[in-house]
Amino acid sequence: MTIADIIAAKYPKPPIDIELHHAAIREIMESDPTITSIVIKGHTPSFNDGDPCTHREEVLINGVDEYGYAEDGNRKSSTTLNAYLYRAIEAVEWIRVGHYGTDFKLTYDRQPAPTLDFKHKRYNPEW
Repeated sequence: MTIADIIAAKYPKPPIDIELHHAAIREIMESDPTITSIVIKGHTPSFNDGDPCTHREEVLINGVDEYGYAEDGNRKSSTTLNAYLYRAIEAVEWIRVGHYGTDFKLTYDRQPAPTLDFKHKRYNPEW
């Protein structure tokens, strides 16, 4: 059983309780001591450029997406973290969207272990 399966089973739908989300992210970070930060950016385009205007998320673990690219678009590493970590974060997307809506940026930083520092702000993709 992967961490994604465990997270999906422990945090089923509903209710929408953001504390459940924080607990899931904490558990994910504690499952791998090499994780120092997780950033989750959610956004729905406000204009139609031909693609459907649906909610999208970008997840960065230690500053790298699941394909090995940094936020600036440059290839950061030839190796990526296991995909199951990204799937585990996706498993609780419904809590994020239900609580924050569509435009948000969540930052989880590992401070002196095992405490986690959490920051939230409204996200504008133009930033």
